[in-house]
Amino acid sequence: MSLDMNTSKTVGGIGALLLFIGVLTLFSGVPYLFIIMMGLGTTLVLAGLYGLSGHYHESGIFKKSLIGVVTGIIGIALVIIIFFAFIVPSSITAVQSMFPGWDGDINTLPNITPDIDNMDLSMLYPLLTSLLVMFVVMGIFATVTTFFIRQSLKQLREKSDVGLFETTGTLMLISGFLTFILIGYILLWISFLLLTIAFFQIKPQEPTPIQYDTYQSPPPQPLQ
Repeated sequence: MSLDMNTSKTVGGIGALLLFIGVLTLFSGVPYLFIIMMGLGTTLVLAGLYGLSGHYHESGIFKKSLIGVVTGIIGIALVIIIFFAFIVPSSITAVQSMFPGWDGDINTLPNITPDIDNMDLSMLYPLLTSLLVMFVVMGIFATVTTFFIRQSLKQLREKSDVGLFETTGTLMLISGFLTFILIGYILLWISFLLLTIAFFQIKPQEPTPIQYDTYQSPPPQPLQ
């Protein structure tokens, strides 16, 4: 069952606002709060786009955004796998090479003197290679994700006549190219705010007046 236009724009706007606020929860010290906010926000945005896709009879608005989100989830999963399977072990090996007496407890590192002279620099190669692979994977999937989302928002701009949707999509695409530096994430955060404003700029649908059939009595027949 598709949502009506007014409900869809409200749901999508609330979802985008949750994404904007959710980024701030990274500094709350509660990682699960960030995951919940981003997951709920993404779900509501997709629900809003689904309703608008049905209202404007343009399936690409929802389908392309869904492809983008699924691609992003796959990319995040791969980055997590690379991090824990390769980067973490390589980091431990490199630290053990620099601190030969380290017992594995990170809290004891400040009390150990690093043995830089005898450090084997070749231990850093796996770590650097893993980091490079992770950033390449992150950049590719972020670019593909934001490309599809931009296509979705571009179609929504054409149907809703709200130009801010296309501007938001373009800003997201730029942020996808710049995921390897901080500015990329700042642009993505700003794009969430613009998406919120864009949803609420959609003109509300006026209720359709009820049409009543008027009965007209037949004209009087002449007397015979």
